[in-house]
Amino acid sequence: MPKLPKRLTAAEFWTTRDMLSRELALLHSAWDEYQYLFASGTERVKMLYACARWFFGTTQRLLVREVLLGISRLTDAPASGKQENLTIAALLRDPALRGQRNAQARLKRRIATAKRIAAPIRTHRHKAIAHLDHAVLVAKTADPLPRLPLATVTKALGALEAAYNEHGRSIYHTDSDFAIKSMSSAHALVRILEESERWKRFKVLTDQTPEY
Repeated sequence: MPKLPKRLTAAEFWTTRDMLSRELALLHSAWDEYQYLFASGTERVKMLYACARWFFGTTQRLLVREVLLGISRLTDAPASGKQENLTIAALLRDPALRGQRNAQARLKRRIATAKRIAAPIRTHRHKAIAHLDHAVLVAKTADPLPRLPLATVTKALGALEAAYNEHGRSIYHTDSDFAIKSMSSAHALVRILEESERWKRFKVLTDQTPEY
């Protein structure tokens, strides 16, 4: 575990904890939206692309990048040179953990697990999102990007949330739910598109087109 910056005051820590909670909630929401839109079957993807191909293609790429970047940021080192980073390891800076060796050990294990699971995601961040590794992008390397199935991203997010809740349960006897429900979510959008004239016309045309 990298050396942590100095402990925070109680007030500073609560601000940090709230910011971590917000980041996790936003990542959880973005990943839920991505999976609902683009990982719930080919028929839904066909509908989205029939209604607005360029927009939904861009949305798909941006949602993936946002989630991969977010997971990578939260599993970064606590400090880079003189700059402190807001990461999941900041939970260890809670002054209430002082003297709580068992709680500290459990939390450190949770954080280490999240970082281990996020390792291939961080590789994608380093080589294909935050930076563009030329050798990787033109396939002139014996070390290509690792496979990144949807399950890995889901598991990494779950591990980050588990670390946050490990801290909450151990110190404050609380659990957090990071799911965000909204009437303006992807669910509402899909319902609107399913009833749209554009999608109905597209289905009529494709149903009449013979397959070869």
